[in-house]
Amino acid sequence: MRTPLLSLLLLIVTALPAWAADSSHIELLLFRQGDMQANYHSKLAPDNWAAGSQHLEPFQLRSSLLEGPVSKLVPANGYSVLLHRVWQQDKASSPVRIALSTGDEIFGHHPVEGVLTLEQDQSSKIGLELWINEFKADGSLERSELLQQTATVPNNELTYIDYGDLGVLIRIQPQ
Repeated sequence: MRTPLLSLLLLIVTALPAWAADSSHIELLLFRQGDMQANYHSKLAPDNWAAGSQHLEPFQLRSSLLEGPVSKLVPANGYSVLLHRVWQQDKASSPVRIALSTGDEIFGHHPVEGVLTLEQDQSSKIGLELWINEFKADGSLERSELLQQTATVPNNELTYIDYGDLGVLIRIQPQ
């Protein structure tokens, strides 16, 4: 009786799906391909670009698990990395909006800023709205480029999202 019970318990524990995890390790890279000209948007990045979003806290930040792909995204190969963020995200029952940015803040804006909307399940649904900004000498926004895309991202797989001269690599790994 004890052996079948232990076998059943072992089967249940090892068969728990990855989507039942309490958190995920998320890595996102935004990069430009080649020397292509930026496709500037007719509007500037909004002042409230992060409204309703959670900002990443220092305790959430993690180390990259994608050294191989990241090491190939260098200027010598025709790429420039614009944003690279790695963090631990708690699973939520409803979609979460995560503010992402890089570079010094100037009058409420960053060189790269935007929001990742994340809905986690057996695979993850994401929405990206990322602004690549250029500033005037006085620090005000001169022009902005917008990447706006939705995608379904399988868990534990590196996913490439193509957006003309811009690309995104994202991996969501349940923990």
